[in-house]
Amino acid sequence: LRAVLGNESRKGRWVVPRELRATAVLGDCHIELQDALLSSEHTVIEATAILGSVTIFVPDGVNVVITGSAVLGAKASQLSGAPRSTTPLLEVRCKVVLGSVTVRPPDRQN
Repeated sequence: LRAVLGNESRKGRWVVPRELRATAVLGDCHIELQDALLSSEHTVIEATAILGSVTIFVPDGVNVVITGSAVLGAKASQLSGAPRSTTPLLEVRCKVVLGSVTVRPPDRQN
């Protein structure tokens, strides 16, 4: 996914590859995983945000690890539930400059 001066999103029912790259330069990338099928027990998302943002929507209980660096920016998880030991691992590798990478629960409208 690449968002340059715009927005890009992936949502709904889709198969997530073992490795996925998301790049936002002066734009926003949204990756929704709540209805997606993970193709691997260990999924890696390479998230790069330069003057932009990458937001990854993950249901509570998923095991998420965030690594990487943020220069004049932020990388954060807003997940509140404890991960279940049987869930797949989602590793988010961040490169952030004046932007943000956020892992958060989805907004569910009931």
